[in-house]
Amino acid sequence: MKKISFIYCSDLHLGCRQFNEQQRFYDFVDSSDYIINYAIDRKVDFFIIAGDLFHLRNINAATLKIAMDLLKKLKNAGIEVIAIEGNHDKAFYVDEESWMDFLNSQGYIKLLRPYYEEGRLKLIPYDGEKGNYIKYDGLMIAGFGYLGATTWQRLEELAPQFAFNDDEFRILILHAAVDKLLGMDLAGIRKGSLEAFRGKVDYIALGHIHTRQELEDFIFNPGAPECVHIDEVRKDQEKGFYHVTVEDGKKQVEFVPSIHRKVFYFNINLTGIHLPEEA
Repeated sequence: MKKISFIYCSDLHLGCRQFNEQQRFYDFVDSSDYIINYAIDRKVDFFIIAGDLFHLRNINAATLKIAMDLLKKLKNAGIEVIAIEGNHDKAFYVDEESWMDFLNSQGYIKLLRPYYEEGRLKLIPYDGEKGNYIKYDGLMIAGFGYLGATTWQRLEELAPQFAFNDDEFRILILHAAVDKLLGMDLAGIRKGSLEAFRGKVDYIALGHIHTRQELEDFIFNPGAPECVHIDEVRKDQEKGFYHVTVEDGKKQVEFVPSIHRKVFYFNINLTGIHLPEEA
């Protein structure tokens, strides 16, 4: 296969207006824009978003416009955007279609989603409207989004279906937490659920957890590039994304720090203080 490179990020949370501060809204835009400009400058082949492009399911017009403007930069540069839905992106039940569906229909992204046949998760090729995997020359990218409490079960259904050409480099994209959120019905799975894909998948790209996580040599989660929750920067936790290069079937994974607003913690002694005015 020819040499390929891609940017992989997750949990951009466009539209987040943290503390009801308008500047925080633009901080998330700036963080995403930095990653996109990095991808364009390095002339990568693909741009992968592992869920939660948006912060809210019911985004406003300003957020949609910004998302389209950002994605248009990649489109104009000839960089394909492969995306899945996170739990923040999914449509409300009564709406059926999400804003991610809209971006897919407008050609800004290729949205990979789960497909079920007789109640079981099924691999089907992406046809422009539906499907969960795409094959290029020597490359296969499969994505299934946020599967909630059934994630471990769906992965058991999925693993036996990965029987592709050994010459392919295979990427699996999921919005799930490994060894976290267990028992909370929030797509928390144990690491063993992904071991069934060893030898069948070369790179598992995760989203959902906002802090960086790397397991073994094929499971990666970059975390959110901005601080969606303040405690994400405790203990010097890194914020960023991945730049991955694949040549002759071997991958080189580089974690790239993102730009984000710094967070500072102050300890204030309130001993003997009883009223807000005194504080």
